[in-house]
Amino acid sequence: GMLRSGWRPVLTVLGLAGRDPDEEIAKLGLSMLAAQLEPIMTQVNGDKEAREKTLQGVLLDERFVDVVDALLIYVDGPHEDMSLKCIDHLFTLSSFLADESYSLPLIKKRGGLVRSSSHDDLDGAAVPNAGPENEELELWWPILLGISKAVGDNRRKVRTKCLEVLSKIITTYFFPDEETANDVEKRERQIQLLQLIFRGILTPILEFAEVEVGAFRSPPLPDDYDRFLTGMKQGETKGASPKSQGSWLDTTYDQFFDTCVSISLKASAAFGEDVLLEEIFAMLNSCLLSDSGRLAVQGLRRLEHLLAADLKADRINDDTWATVSHMLRRCLTVRCLPKSPKGGSQTTSADGKDTSTDTDEDEQFQEAVREFVAEDKMLCHRRYIGSNAVMVMGSFLESERFSETLGWRWRLFLMNGLGKAIRDWERAAMFIEKHSTASSPTANPTNPPNYLENAAYGRKYMIRFLLQIAAKKEMAPAAEEGSRQASAQNFVKDQTQHLVAAFLRQEALVSQGSPSVTDTKVYGRLTLLLKHMFAGYDMIPEEQLAQMSWLDPSLMPCISTKNEVIRSAIQNLIQKLHFEKTPDAVASENPDEESRVEEPDQDGKGDGDKAPLPEEAQDEQQPQPEEPATVHEVSEKQ
Repeated sequence: GMLRSGWRPVLTVLGLAGRDPDEEIAKLGLSMLAAQLEPIMTQVNGDKEAREKTLQGVLLDERFVDVVDALLIYVDGPHEDMSLKCIDHLFTLSSFLADESYSLPLIKKRGGLVRSSSHDDLDGAAVPNAGPENEELELWWPILLGISKAVGDNRRKVRTKCLEVLSKIITTYFFPDEETANDVEKRERQIQLLQLIFRGILTPILEFAEVEVGAFRSPPLPDDYDRFLTGMKQGETKGASPKSQGSWLDTTYDQFFDTCVSISLKASAAFGEDVLLEEIFAMLNSCLLSDSGRLAVQGLRRLEHLLAADLKADRINDDTWATVSHMLRRCLTVRCLPKSPKGGSQTTSADGKDTSTDTDEDEQFQEAVREFVAEDKMLCHRRYIGSNAVMVMGSFLESERFSETLGWRWRLFLMNGLGKAIRDWERAAMFIEKHSTASSPTANPTNPPNYLENAAYGRKYMIRFLLQIAAKKEMAPAAEEGSRQASAQNFVKDQTQHLVAAFLRQEALVSQGSPSVTDTKVYGRLTLLLKHMFAGYDMIPEEQLAQMSWLDPSLMPCISTKNEVIRSAIQNLIQKLHFEKTPDAVASENPDEESRVEEPDQDGKGDGDKAPLPEEAQDEQQPQPEEPATVHEVSEKQ
């Protein structure tokens, strides 16, 4: 350690020995490197009397980053026991760097000389600008970024230990003491430092989940998802996908997010506010936007766990739901789904063929459809995202835990998004069926779920939401235009009408000659859904149904159905809607009478209700809620 010059080539040679497949050579190199570090290691781990680093020579004083580089080569090397030992050495160097009884190593020997460390621009992450406040961070950066990179190691023990050490370094040396927490300027600087660590150190770790071989295995489906068209592949299961022994997603993903959430919660306790929660949402959003359907599904389920288990209910506010709602709606969209041409008159015939009076726009539209089908075939695992997003959305909308914080504004926003997604899934299925029969009649070997199965699954949840709203006593009487009650009634009417129209269209297809197997199965599924919806409406008390004449126009078209069971059910329901009203019911519809039905209070609650009533009236015909100042503005991929 007393050598005055020539350390760089020595450290380079000793470090490169860590890559040698011969274990004896690697051991010899590590022992020589450790011998040079031993005096400092002893001081850091033992008696800490006031002494400066320069007393131990120039190794750490002038070549600190080169020492870190050499140790990281061993961490990345083929010998697991040496990798684990060097991770411990890196933590010891962190303790050395944080100990105020030592002076900082030199960052640059001469002004304008650019350091040639391999960590100057590792993975495109820029080291913070030099300055009195950032000099120490420039020394921390190679350690933090090097360990971050090692979290992607293909050996489970190595990446697990790296993640543990990285968490220990951040929580031990980058959280404020009492003096810093009370000083406004220092407090703000510390918050910015933690945000920088999240964005530059922790977030890049997710790249390992996206590029690993197992990232494109079939993702799991919800437990209540029914593959009535495609069936299950041999060995495929619902709920949880088969786990691989060495898969990063299966073994490290949850541990990684547990670490990040733990750091975020500790920061919230230290600073008294959720200063890092937006970073967690940004990391989850990057998962949801990934081309890997499996990573996106993992992100959705982790998002559900974050709100249901990690965060306290009183820490979830309207800004939180604004961020979460936009993330979920984005997951419901079908990427690159072609839009109908604006020029001319675009229509879709009963057999799924598109007609347009504008030839040029029609050709562009058909080209967009072909590109969509080709991309969907390559990224077919993204079909799993929609059903999982519906499941997560349902858990939020139906949970008592969120009954107070998830207001009507965002409930309606999510349910309207689901209604649009159902129509998009049906269009996507039409495009794929049309082009697969024309160009590639063979089935996709990965057997992803059919978009029509996603649409049926979404309709099942939509019916549950409709019945929950319609069952509220406050929703029955006729409402004033523009009121919160009117927005709920309009939503129920519109979505009921969409389901009835979809059933009648499918019935017309099945009635034409020899229907396809797919058309027959979809018709059967829509019949079951319609029966379930009518049975739900039928369970509403007759006195309440008698006040719901506003639902009549949405149901009347179904009278023309050829299905006797459905026709009988709809006739019975319409009869109840026109049931002779009691005097109390008549008085409740008369605005001049004092017995008028009580409007919802400010909290959106009525007598006897367990779920919150609307807070703001909005529907598909009214402007959608503007994006407020959210906890984090979620970035969107182009």
